[in-house]
Amino acid sequence: SKIIRHIAYALKVAWVSRNTDIIYAQDPVSVGFPAALASLVMRKKFIVKIVGDYAWEQGVQRFQVIDLLDDFLKKSYGVRVELLRRVQRFTARYAMQIVVPSQYLKHVVSQWGISEKKIVVIPNAFESHEPLSISHIPVACNTKKPMIVSAGRLVPWKGFEALIDAVAQYMKDHRELSLVVIGSGPLEQSLREKVKVLGIESQIGLAGNVRHEELMAYFACADAFVLNTGYEGFSHAILEAMAMGTVVITTSVGGN
Repeated sequence: SKIIRHIAYALKVAWVSRNTDIIYAQDPVSVGFPAALASLVMRKKFIVKIVGDYAWEQGVQRFQVIDLLDDFLKKSYGVRVELLRRVQRFTARYAMQIVVPSQYLKHVVSQWGISEKKIVVIPNAFESHEPLSISHIPVACNTKKPMIVSAGRLVPWKGFEALIDAVAQYMKDHRELSLVVIGSGPLEQSLREKVKVLGIESQIGLAGNVRHEELMAYFACADAFVLNTGYEGFSHAILEAMAMGTVVITTSVGGN
């Protein structure tokens, strides 16, 4: 069924792009692969933006891969992971130009066997033009306790479980602290259960997905933004927190 969807999407892209000069895709597999096929059929120039290793991410989430990306790149895995690798490699090789947001990701894509000459680094950027009003201020910001905010997809490599453990350990001796985790993902339910088991629901909250105005308000009122990630291509959340003048604490990995 996935193959049929890819073919149908490729045909749709081919039809829509019939009067264009360039086809531009925002990832190497789910969109990039059918877009590459469409550009091949229509004889159009093709550019792809790559912000991560799709095969690795899917491997971690679906196929029991436990290695971080740097180790993943040096090893072989099962058929399904290797198929995803071949697909993203095909897309990257066929593209006339590849855009990545960091030097780290340029190095990652080059390890797929892609020439660095066609990989262009265009860093992510963020500039807030949204004036914050009192209606945007979350209830959690009314606390007198020092507040840490973290945000991102709730996936294994983001390190939210370890962050909750660290905050819980700190609270044993210093009760005046709160943590708000913003975002959703496959680990959301297990993280909620972890907070409940630890008995610290009044100090640690999982806010789920919030409107962008509310996210910026969280960053503005936080004492620190913490991103305890084991991998990062280039974090928009770090840029957004910095734009609000908030202290950022993160790991020295990937694009960070």
